[in-house]
Amino acid sequence: MTFKTIPARSPGIRLFSSGPLLVVEYVTAGTVESLDETSRHQHELISQHGKISILQMVTGAVGKVDDAVKKKAADMTKSLEGKVFGSAIVIPGTSLSTAMLRTVVTGINMLSKSSTPQKCYGTIEDALAWLKSLPGQPASFLTLSAKDVAALFPAQAKAA
Repeated sequence: MTFKTIPARSPGIRLFSSGPLLVVEYVTAGTVESLDETSRHQHELISQHGKISILQMVTGAVGKVDDAVKKKAADMTKSLEGKVFGSAIVIPGTSLSTAMLRTVVTGINMLSKSSTPQKCYGTIEDALAWLKSLPGQPASFLTLSAKDVAALFPAQAKAA
């Protein structure tokens, strides 16, 4: 599968799609504007494919998330109910602070009580394997390789 770059208006994100997969890179901490833009593209892909998968990659610094961003994220999650196979967040790294951040994100996902499967991972490989394991994924999605996804993040490859 090849990826299409989706031009982003928000400077803190990069967006890519391949079939029913939306890949979102958060270069900076999420803002209401970047979440609005992400939501718009999620719904465009849903209108094309009926149901999608989402892989979110956090490559920038994550600071304190303000209440408006938390609310927007919760609203987005609700708007996607029944329209998403699953949503995986990748927060790469092996440091204690990175592991703690993944734990916090996992807790937030649990508290959201969303029917959409959501998980947090440390690697693209693990996140993609989990997304592929979800029922109903189209055959074309199953051919996607972690190497193809990782190629979208050359700076991460250099850091690894």
